[in-house]
Amino acid sequence: MEGPKPRSSGSSCSQRHRIESMLRSQLSRPGQRIELVPLERLPAALTHQAVDEGQQHNSWSSFGSGSGGDSNAGLLQEGSSGPSALASRQWGLATDSLRLAPGELELLSGPDGALCLLGEGSSSAVFLGRLAGQEDVAVKVAELAPGMDSRHVWDEASLLRTCVHRRLVALLGVACQGQLLMLVMELMRGGDLHSALQRPDIRDALRWAARGRQVALDVAEALAFLHSCGVQHADLKPSNVMLTVELRAKLTDLGVAQRLGSRSRQAVGGTTQYAAPEQLLGLPCTTQADVYSLGVLLTVLCTGRPLAARGQLCLPTAPDDCPQPVLELIRECIRPDPLRRPTAEEALRRLHDS
Repeated sequence: MEGPKPRSSGSSCSQRHRIESMLRSQLSRPGQRIELVPLERLPAALTHQAVDEGQQHNSWSSFGSGSGGDSNAGLLQEGSSGPSALASRQWGLATDSLRLAPGELELLSGPDGALCLLGEGSSSAVFLGRLAGQEDVAVKVAELAPGMDSRHVWDEASLLRTCVHRRLVALLGVACQGQLLMLVMELMRGGDLHSALQRPDIRDALRWAARGRQVALDVAEALAFLHSCGVQHADLKPSNVMLTVELRAKLTDLGVAQRLGSRSRQAVGGTTQYAAPEQLLGLPCTTQADVYSLGVLLTVLCTGRPLAARGQLCLPTAPDDCPQPVLELIRECIRPDPLRRPTAEEALRRLHDS
């Protein structure tokens, strides 16, 4: 990931300032450190779909389902009623302990003393961190607002744990600090695709004949995998495509993703410029909504021109911007009727053949 981002303005800036202030307040206490919950030992109640309201749990039955290590390591005594038990209930977890063999997470500051900001959204901010004093990581921090149903906050962690793939940015662990939830992510040093296309040198390197085709393949591979898991990303766009320094791509931000087996498949999330028509109309969506977004993203990648507003999409020209088969694929992906769009798997195959 690139260096710290310039500070932005508006509501996202206000939210980022609030999150940063809360982090500083939490970490200014003597001896305070961020306790990381190792991903392989997250309780099943946290890492899988939220249970139906009113369903009862044995607080300890879920710990044995982790994928690694001693499932009892670091647990408080059963029936604990101390501060950790109170904190876990505030987070909506079916357990009395968050302290599972904790590791230390440090948030890094720049020369001006401010936390190193890597990116921000409407409800979260991403800071540069260091795990166990050795590995640099990206730390996505979100605030749990009063009255929020905390079960939904864990959806992204749940999906990233169960949907592990080389073309998805890896989740390394989860940390809880006061009213803040932190997702500790793999650090992508190439930054996001949207930012990369703003730089003439990188934009040139992302031409289809150079690295662009590989980026397209990587994104399509990630999308096809998610769809095979029954997951709709619901917000595919260049800023959610992260790059390595070698310009390989990985998909990130499953914050609004939906499991297609869930009760509701109503349109959620989406960014206006990239969202499928059915998303904007609030209609029920399938994975084909992601395919529409893929078509728009491929257009931006091939032309090198970011999309400022909906309705300004200019298709690439063949063969200057991309091969003719890729242009035909884009046209099919952005068809208004989702039933007439190809699947992500088919798009991946056709990109391989292009």
